[in-house]
Amino acid sequence: MTGKTADVVIVGAGPSALTASLYLSRDGFRVVVLEKAAVGGQISTTEKIANFPGFPGGIGGRELAENLRAQVEGFGADIELAEVTEIKPLADGFTVVTDDGEVTAQAVLVATGSKPRLMDIPGEKEFMGRGVSTCATCDGAFYKGKKVAVVGGANSAVQETLQLATMAEHIDLVVRNELTANQTLLDGLDELVQSGKVTLHQGATPVEVTGDTNVTGLKIQRQGHDAPETLDVDGVFVFIGRVPSTDFMHGLEIDESGFIITDDGFMTSTPGVFASGDVRSGSAKQAVIASGEGAEAALNIRKLLKRY
Repeated sequence: MTGKTADVVIVGAGPSALTASLYLSRDGFRVVVLEKAAVGGQISTTEKIANFPGFPGGIGGRELAENLRAQVEGFGADIELAEVTEIKPLADGFTVVTDDGEVTAQAVLVATGSKPRLMDIPGEKEFMGRGVSTCATCDGAFYKGKKVAVVGGANSAVQETLQLATMAEHIDLVVRNELTANQTLLDGLDELVQSGKVTLHQGATPVEVTGDTNVTGLKIQRQGHDAPETLDVDGVFVFIGRVPSTDFMHGLEIDESGFIITDDGFMTSTPGVFASGDVRSGSAKQAVIASGEGAEAALNIRKLLKRY
């Protein structure tokens, strides 16, 4: 890939990135998409997406990702598997440095999305992949007939709890403060609590993941209690929010959580560098909205490059 040139480099390959590359490549721009993991981003690990327009019966995340990929490549965009390590400004454009070479371009769109936020407690990193997971779709089947804990109280945590309930024997749902999921998800959760399938632990904070070769328990500290207690579980699924994937970015204006700040045209504080989707401050963290932001960012990149 060394020495490759493009009009636009798009970093990431989720819905926002792929939609932007669709718009730009269809308009005749030379587009290189750089993705370090799987094309589709977060949606590729989502079992079913029911709120993406055009699919009344829902669509599997991996299928949607492959459809987007085929559409983008059909218009000539070049998708490369490579990890971006730096973006260097030039007199007229940028050099995007990766672990597999460099690409020069006139404009860059950062659409790297976000990654799971971790609890940062003893045992979490040690047992990652050996009982600690951040993806029920990926790992839920390993816990068929077993006991698991889910940590979190927003939409993703409750949604993954509902999914895990089809496989696991029992689920302990650990919520630091209050449940904030939407009412439809809460109704489904209430049915599981009433049936005894799920035990809800509100006002409880995880303090340690325990185990030997694999996870055997999760220690939690309840509000108002002196000593922690241990939940006997075979796995711990963590869904406590996400952090932006911006390790390679330097010098851009970010908000207090690390998400990239842009203007109304999705331009960052560095002229010629745009951001869209889940990595952007203020984004609603929904696939369809990320796609819309990618489309609008592409239109503004087109204006920047003087093609209307």
